[in-house]
Amino acid sequence: MKVNRSKALIMMLMITLGILIALQLKVTNLGYKYVQISDLDGLQRTIVKEKAEIERLLALKDQLIEKTVQYEAAQDPEVSFASVLIEEIRLYKAFAGYTDLAGPGVVVIVSDGERDLQSGEDPNTLIVHDYDIRALIDDLRNAGAEAIAINNQRILLGKTELYCTGPTILINNQVFAQPYVITAIGNRDRLIEVTEGPSGYAGLLRQIGLYVEVNSSINVKIPAYSGYKNPLYLNLMEEIMP
Repeated sequence: MKVNRSKALIMMLMITLGILIALQLKVTNLGYKYVQISDLDGLQRTIVKEKAEIERLLALKDQLIEKTVQYEAAQDPEVSFASVLIEEIRLYKAFAGYTDLAGPGVVVIVSDGERDLQSGEDPNTLIVHDYDIRALIDDLRNAGAEAIAINNQRILLGKTELYCTGPTILINNQVFAQPYVITAIGNRDRLIEVTEGPSGYAGLLRQIGLYVEVNSSINVKIPAYSGYKNPLYLNLMEEIMP
């Protein structure tokens, strides 16, 4: 049956995932090593990133277990297998950016600095650049953010266009000026830690003199991705097979 084959595939994925988690958690006995103070910041960010990856893998494992239960329930004559697949498609559409989302998270407001420039200082130092926004997004992703938007533009890895255009930033083919409002859905404590703590990129921006404000919210709203384009070259396999 298709259900049994699906269960077998999911079980294989779970076994593979278990191996990946074991490798991620592996501790190698290399002995104690003295670390320079200057290296601590990089190590802390690495630890945060690894913890986020471990949690992501564990969450994926839970999802596979839940999916197995759903497929088993679909064999019950009172449960429609189609309804299980429809719910699964709905979830995939949410992660792919096709639907509006809401949930707990943070709102980060970033704008140019207003302090006086020091003698010989480059004025661009106090301007928010595209790489600053990208670094903040990376920190939020590493802290477990499940969905991110900037000025109501959904940010999708590998799809979102984000470039400086003079004093403004191009996001999904739309031009925005400061302030830049970054919304992220995820564990509020972790997201606040990475944006309020000294080890995150937001802390560096504050030290430089840029304005960074972080607010926690129980209901962050993130819109669907608006930059989708109709494919010009993609075709389903059935359509190109002789």
